[in-house]
Amino acid sequence: TNYISRQTRINDPARGIFAIDPLTQKPLTEITFSYTNYGRLPVRGTDLQLEWTPNARWQATASASYQMPGEFSRALVGLDEPQINAPAHKYKGSAQWREWWRAGSSLEITAVSVSKFFFQSTPAYLQGTVPSYQVVDVNVGVPLPRRLLRADTRLQFNLYNALNDQHVELPGGATMGRWGRATLSVNY
Repeated sequence: TNYISRQTRINDPARGIFAIDPLTQKPLTEITFSYTNYGRLPVRGTDLQLEWTPNARWQATASASYQMPGEFSRALVGLDEPQINAPAHKYKGSAQWREWWRAGSSLEITAVSVSKFFFQSTPAYLQGTVPSYQVVDVNVGVPLPRRLLRADTRLQFNLYNALNDQHVELPGGATMGRWGRATLSVNY
């Protein structure tokens, strides 16, 4: 596949202008935006995932991702080297305990580790290095007695970034800390 650049401003009015004023012979648009096709870019990588389910109540998963771009088939004369906008390494592991309290209940702990990477974007404020970060999430779900609402009802608690690792996932974005969510789902 071809790798297309981020949006590029063309300052030369002779390139990329779509309309010319018939009276003045001057461009009707002073600035035109275009995209550069850098050509073919080989990317090497792999995704591995393991899942272990020793019985109906327990499940564990682990995954590892690696990707590294190669070299472009043609020289990039006068062009900035494009960025992939993704980490080279990402690791994830989780353990789930089902029916830990009663039928339908679940408890899951997930840990994610992301290596640092450079994020390139057209708006300058969304461009920069994303430092490596690690987060642990905890999810607990319990079914409520059917007699309460005469329907299948489930209460779910999600605690994201439980260890409160202050990090950013996008340059210019908010610093992510611990946060939680509670949901109540009712199926009639």
